[in-house]
Amino acid sequence: MGLSKRVTHEDGVTTNYHRIRSLNHDVNLITQVEVVSYTARAKRTEEADLEAQGLATTAYRHIQWVDIPYGEVWTVEEAYEWLKGTPTFEGATDVLDE
Repeated sequence: MGLSKRVTHEDGVTTNYHRIRSLNHDVNLITQVEVVSYTARAKRTEEADLEAQGLATTAYRHIQWVDIPYGEVWTVEEAYEWLKGTPTFEGATDVLDE
């Protein structure tokens, strides 16, 4: 799963596909979401294909960490829903895996 939204970053680069790469919990304090952004969904597909072959790649263009309120349980789906309520990802649409 991922999110589709045009986002222009501070360095001027525009990305259109965003996915959660990791959730990190500092128990009882905070949860951090690592979001990687790509210029296009095709770049994520390219990255996944190379990873499946055991090859390292960094097709993403931008990485950001987003702090979210600590909760006892945060699923990836809940984190995506929460992200869509933030200014950066407000109005984003879900992109389901094929």
